[in-house]
Amino acid sequence: MDINNLRMGALGADALPVFDGYDVPVDLEDGKLVVTARPSDTTRMRMVPNARHSRNDDKWRMPATPAQIAVLRGIFNGKLEWSEDAKTLGRRVERWMAHQAMIREMGPRREFDLAEHLFDFQRTGVAFLLNAGSALLGDQMGTGKTIQAIEWMRQLDQIDHHLVVCPNSMKHKWASEVKKFWPEAEPVVIDGSAAKRRKAIDDGRSSLVPLVYIINYESLATHTKFKAWGGKTLTPKQREAKEFNDFEWRCVVLDEAHKIKGHGNNRTMAAKQMGAQARHRLALTGTPLVNNPDDLHSIMEFVMPDEYGSLTQFRNRWCDTRTGWHGGLENLGLRPARRDEFDSFFMPRFIRRTLTEVVEDMPEKLPTEYRMCQMDSSQKKIYRTLLDELFAVIDNEVLVAPNPLALTIRLRQAASATPVIEDGEVVALGKKSSKLTAIQEIMEEDPGQPVVVYAESRKLLEFFQREMEADGLTVGMVTGKIGTELRQRYVDAFQDGQLDVMLINDAGAEGLTLTKATTIILAQQSWSHAINEQVIFRIWRIGQTERVRPIVLVSEGTIDEVVVGVDIDKEGRMEDVVRDAVRQAKEIR
Repeated sequence: MDINNLRMGALGADALPVFDGYDVPVDLEDGKLVVTARPSDTTRMRMVPNARHSRNDDKWRMPATPAQIAVLRGIFNGKLEWSEDAKTLGRRVERWMAHQAMIREMGPRREFDLAEHLFDFQRTGVAFLLNAGSALLGDQMGTGKTIQAIEWMRQLDQIDHHLVVCPNSMKHKWASEVKKFWPEAEPVVIDGSAAKRRKAIDDGRSSLVPLVYIINYESLATHTKFKAWGGKTLTPKQREAKEFNDFEWRCVVLDEAHKIKGHGNNRTMAAKQMGAQARHRLALTGTPLVNNPDDLHSIMEFVMPDEYGSLTQFRNRWCDTRTGWHGGLENLGLRPARRDEFDSFFMPRFIRRTLTEVVEDMPEKLPTEYRMCQMDSSQKKIYRTLLDELFAVIDNEVLVAPNPLALTIRLRQAASATPVIEDGEVVALGKKSSKLTAIQEIMEEDPGQPVVVYAESRKLLEFFQREMEADGLTVGMVTGKIGTELRQRYVDAFQDGQLDVMLINDAGAEGLTLTKATTIILAQQSWSHAINEQVIFRIWRIGQTERVRPIVLVSEGTIDEVVVGVDIDKEGRMEDVVRDAVRQAKEIR
């Protein structure tokens, strides 16, 4: 393959004209690509991620990664004059890309001393991750990403320190999985008071065995200084080095990595600082896009910070954008004309398998059923009054929506059940609820079968619990207010067939196995497609033996219909990246 003539992508219509000029020299110096470009090429060179111009010798220097190679080929239309060292690098990159593609499609071609408990597809996943060094593991929920991540760390370990960052509810599960699948390692869960957390961090510094620190995202931000992003000004406290900043991690794992979708928030900057201190980085999420490709950029900037450059460079080169209603840019999705260029360096660091791809005889997941709920006249009147007048009178109490955010929240509540008001605040939901009626009807369709019910609102779940228990049903509930021990008791009781209903909100959308149920009812969808996906995968995962039926309840003529539309749009944007349907269609052929 001729590195001079390989063109990795096409220019979009809104970019500079296709380059058809002179050869542009490319060299390799001190591990960096060095490009001798003319002043007229400045606009093109600014499209290369992390390219920096030096006035001393009038040359551009940049990390020597597959991304920079791909963009240089694209913007200069193959008219590059590669030095011998740069050619050697290009050939090595091409071999690595081909090897990663081969592992993904055919499994590892050489023997790895991998743990025997891994399924074949997990062995392929670990081999892919090891060859990548740092990567995004995007397998669907329920396929065992945690086990693959532990084996990846075990293979890379040299009696060193590792860090796992995960949701708070998942810390102790991670610790038990490390003990089970890597018994030589010592898991250390960082929790409790700030003093207790600091002591646990310090006690592990001199460990003589592989040590895996396990911490939640929120606590991580209190134990590390932040990595500044996009010119963001940090406070003195954020710049101050803390307990984790002098660790040189062998591996850093971000579980549920879509939680760092926001570029400038504390959890994202803390996670990226830890990534900057690591030899190897691994992001785990079955939903790498929550809203749009900006989320993917944030995750991949953690995985390979040298490759992706600024958010502005990412958007300008690989995404279609428009001015949003808020005045800023809205990312509409990856640009088809440059998809090949993007995939050339993204796909060797991304692997994804769905449940139906890797599990023989995986039971069917039926298409999502949208069941319309008819509000009665009193519930409908409250909703319409809120929408039209921005306030409503309920039982002689006034409920006010003083701003657009408050109105959205109030409308979501009123579309699900009648708000109970005290001193102008919603203290509970109750009375008339078309959605409770719909849940009762669904359960009557398959009597005796347990169901899982999700709602974004804890108040709505608490209302369901009161009414269901009054009807003689046995009910468990997992929300942020439920402690770890009680949460596990509820899960065990549900799986043992002792509960009729399990009620969950966002806190229950992560890490639960509820395969006793075959029907999952989303009484109130989340605005986040990632959460909606995770809810369904609480019951449709390895261990399920019956076909799964997802049902979304939609109050007709309300904001619920808007939420459904947003979810479907976000699902399409994620499919554009993960390509589950395209991959599975190839398998069928």
